[in-house]
Amino acid sequence: MIMRYGPANRNVNRTGSALLVVLIMIGVIALLAAAVARSVSGAALELSVAHVTSEAESDLRAGIELGVAAILNLGDEMRSADIAVDLGDRRIAVRVTNERARIDLNNAKADVLTGLFKTLELDDNEAASLAGNVINWRGGDASQKPATPQLDHQYLGASPPSLGFDTPVGLGTKEAPKQTPGLRFFFHPIQLVSVPGFSKPLVERIFPFLTIANGSYKINPFIAAPDVLKALPGASPANVDAFLDARSGNVSRETAILLLGVDKDLLSEDAANGWRLQITSTPQDRRPHHSEAVIATLDSDRKQPYRVLYVIDDADHAHQASY
Repeated sequence: MIMRYGPANRNVNRTGSALLVVLIMIGVIALLAAAVARSVSGAALELSVAHVTSEAESDLRAGIELGVAAILNLGDEMRSADIAVDLGDRRIAVRVTNERARIDLNNAKADVLTGLFKTLELDDNEAASLAGNVINWRGGDASQKPATPQLDHQYLGASPPSLGFDTPVGLGTKEAPKQTPGLRFFFHPIQLVSVPGFSKPLVERIFPFLTIANGSYKINPFIAAPDVLKALPGASPANVDAFLDARSGNVSRETAILLLGVDKDLLSEDAANGWRLQITSTPQDRRPHHSEAVIATLDSDRKQPYRVLYVIDDADHAHQASY
């Protein structure tokens, strides 16, 4: 008996080829589905990030307006205040502090800068050398009374249309603002990294105690941080501890200043035009977002009574001291 397999084998081959085509098509469809899923997921992520960014900018603007309203409404005697407001699904809290609580890089005397660097446990010679570098960078002793900087957008960055004020500049990966030749003052404390002897870690450690918005070499001891007080010549750690106990108690201000033991010429309770707004936005479904805005109040007859000097956002906020 003769067995014939030819037609049957051809049918098997056709079936196998069809099955292979089907498998290939299924594979292609799976790859397309994965690509579409990645594309949709990426677009959703971009939309989510954009939404969060937009909310952060809106909250920052709201926090600044809230802080400025407190400055204008609480009167000339106000030096620090806490305010908060509920806006829909979030709460915005603002801590307002006058910048006379911090050491001004444009006006601080050499011995105060030396004292600040010594709080970092640097030896006397290194601290004095760093202070001298700052003084020299400002233009020498004559810069103890520098001309008031003209706060212009060309130095502070372009104005994002979404915010209407200067580009945030922090300590993260951003570069220090460039100094224009012939203008010997700081527009942002981060410029300190351009001064010889200062590394970024060193600047990060003293950043919370520095400002460019004090406008004076004087410090208000009743709102200053302990490390700022320790930087003042004549203020020993024991004196500072005694003063801190006194300022939080019922001791008179005159007695408290005597306990601090520093030259009264270095102290002032007058308000500077500079203010720091520490803003915390707490949405119901996400973690709090922190930012700081340093502003300068302007003449009351201007259309906008303040100007934002710089902003420190949540990403740069970890190094900030809280007191």
